[in-house]
Amino acid sequence: GVGGAREGARLARAQLRGQERMEMVVQAGSLKHVAPLSPFGGLGASGMLANREVLASFRDCVIREVRELARSSYGLWGDGGLRYASLGSGELLFDVMLLERLRAAGILVSQICLIDAAYREPLVPTRQALREFADWQRATALLSREEAAEILVFGSVEDYRA
Repeated sequence: GVGGAREGARLARAQLRGQERMEMVVQAGSLKHVAPLSPFGGLGASGMLANREVLASFRDCVIREVRELARSSYGLWGDGGLRYASLGSGELLFDVMLLERLRAAGILVSQICLIDAAYREPLVPTRQALREFADWQRATALLSREEAAEILVFGSVEDYRA
């Protein structure tokens, strides 16, 4: 029921925020979350980010920098919330992890722009990742009683800049 879904979402959010253990495996060169009924089983991290240590180190570095910006008045984004842009977003696991850590640090995310050539004509796994990513953004907003971030998807930097 709804209560079970809410508890599942709370556990998933705690995992993304590093408060609970998150089981990960590399499948076909992509780091994936493995858990029964994972709300983001279609998400992945590939390339250098398929290495858990590299992913964690990069994520934590970005978090430190953004926290520092947030401490200096409103950072670069003002009081309307952070406008997040990701270039080469791929299967979005890194982005969902990073965004949850930012939210846990008290940073409001108002807009998310995802840019990747794979989004021009997305294959089934890419469409699944985009759908799960968007579903998660709505779910975490509901848990926090916040408005969900606006999500914009672009197939190129030129489209993003237009």
